[in-house]
Amino acid sequence: MGTPVVADVSAAVARSAQVLARRPSALLFDFDGTLSELVDDPANASIEERSEAALHTLTGLVDLVGIVTGRAVRDVQTKLDTSQMVVVGNHGLEWVVRGQHERHDAGLKAAEAVQEAIGEIRERLERDSLDQGVIFEDKDLSASIHYRMAPNQKQVGSVLIPLARRVAANHGLRTTEGKFIVELRPRAEVSKGTAMGQLREEFGLASMVFLGDDLTDADGFKALRQLRESGVVESLAVGVLGSDTHPQVALTADVAVSEVVGVADYLEKLIDALRTGEQA
Repeated sequence: MGTPVVADVSAAVARSAQVLARRPSALLFDFDGTLSELVDDPANASIEERSEAALHTLTGLVDLVGIVTGRAVRDVQTKLDTSQMVVVGNHGLEWVVRGQHERHDAGLKAAEAVQEAIGEIRERLERDSLDQGVIFEDKDLSASIHYRMAPNQKQVGSVLIPLARRVAANHGLRTTEGKFIVELRPRAEVSKGTAMGQLREEFGLASMVFLGDDLTDADGFKALRQLRESGVVESLAVGVLGSDTHPQVALTADVAVSEVVGVADYLEKLIDALRTGEQA
């Protein structure tokens, strides 16, 4: 870690196939910016068609296919058929495994505080006439405030980020930040990083590959590296690089592909590689 990776689909596929040859195996994905293009309104996001088709094929080639996202589980389930997948939502605060929906105690305890905090932030932005184009996403156990559509992104961000940090602290919450987004989350150490460890334990995994594009995905990348270096599991972090990707993604990934279209290319080539491996 320290030198940014460069996008190379062929290298990413070759490394992934090698890792996934160890069974039981898991292939995991962030959603926004990985399987779906980033859009101004998160409600309008949709999975790339080639990637959706490839995912369903991969459920027959990999022991576990899963979505690990900041979105609420119910939201992800409206975007694609996840009946053959595991879904980890709210950065690890809720899970759907084997058809059972589980919510983390930390999220349930923080739910009321999240509602109060997001209300205060909304009120302040409205008062200062900075709410135009700002989307408040209520995810029950956490909340996201998107300002990608704000006509004055820089000004909104300069007010919103310190405001959210202060309000969150007053309500016993913490904030995380990404691409034109601020999130309110419980203080408990629950993240895509802790989700990686839980998935490994829950399914007795011998190998894990995770694709992501944002700062919260870097938590998952770092956790996979630690698990690999401790000899617990064979792992690979695949960064999805774009024009506004956070630098930590390229610094913490092992290999990379370019943009959402590169993910689709990667998945189609990975299917071929895994099928070839099964026949060898």
